[in-house]
Amino acid sequence: MSWWASCSAANAILLDCFVFAPEAFPSGYSNFILSLSPAYTPAPGPNSPNSRAVVDTLATIAAAGWPDLPSPSATNTLGHPPSSISKLDLSPSVAGLVNSAHASHTRLACALLHPAEPSCARVAWRQVLGSGLKGARFFAAVAGVGALLGWKKVAKS
Repeated sequence: MSWWASCSAANAILLDCFVFAPEAFPSGYSNFILSLSPAYTPAPGPNSPNSRAVVDTLATIAAAGWPDLPSPSATNTLGHPPSSISKLDLSPSVAGLVNSAHASHTRLACALLHPAEPSCARVAWRQVLGSGLKGARFFAAVAGVGALLGWKKVAKS
């Protein structure tokens, strides 16, 4: 197995542990991942769930077989979710997030991760651009420090 394949497998195992076994995952690395995922974590607010609750709910949805999101017309007049969602035992803040999702959502996981935006591709692209720019700045700073150290070495000789 080549090095890139083993790195991919190791990252897949780490992300699986991040979602399904958070107690075995390093909290510092968990906070790092959540801080770099603004497109998929809810904005802080009085009734919004925290990022870890969203990830935990994602694990619950995966264990339930990735159920579809019933149409908004299936929600009763009191605003309670249909039985297919209520049997997942979502916390009130997560249920409120899902209930407020855009009417075009058809997947429960998508309604949870990006409730206001129905396009998964647009959210993924926004996430890649945002985290890619942060990563580019980091690596540019590291390369700059390396270049300065290399220039210092050349200047001495």
